Amino acid sequence: MNENLNLYPIGQNDKWGFVNEQGDLVIAYKFDQVSLFVEDRAAAKYKGKFGFINSNGEFIGKSRYDSIGYFNAKEAIVKKRGKYLTIDRDGKKLDKGIIRFNEGLSKLNSNPLDHFQLVDNQYVLNEKDFANEKRLDPNSNFKISDFTFKEVIPLSSKSFIVKKDNKYGIYVLNFIGLKDF
Repeated sequence: MNENLNLYPIGQNDKWGFVNEQGDLVIAYKFDQVSLFVEDRAAAKYKGKFGFINSNGEFIGKSRYDSIGYFNAKEAIVKKRGKYLTIDRDGKKLDKGIIRFNEGLSKLNSNPLDHFQLVDNQYVLNEKDFANEKRLDPNSNFKISDFTFKEVIPLSSKSFIVKKDNKYGIYVLNFIGLKDF
């Protein structure tokens, strides 16, 4: 259960799959929506229902939920037949009620406008974060156009799904360099 997977969501033609750190496609583009992997599983939507997948892209049990909200290595909040419930890793309903996040939820995901400026319908990395990128890799030939994206979707407080040239990738703040799309 302590297996940390370095797989990253990537989209193409409105379908999602996963790539490894080398950028190799390891789970085909077949899902309508996906989350990041938390330990050894990720949430995924396929044919209108959500479930959890393993590192081979196979569902663990049935994909039977209307939606999946917050989840960690031990439990998840799911919506089934219009009702929210908390389940364990095996899909068994827990009697502890729903985990609630009233304060602090916005800190889990970063606001893209905290790090990007919207210029001509493009997201351009702000000067401070661009200077940090250059500082982290002084020998790079980064240009601001390398950090200009058509779409920016927050994943966490420091990472985003970004779209450039009709391809999706992952951008992590204060990470040395960019991963190719």
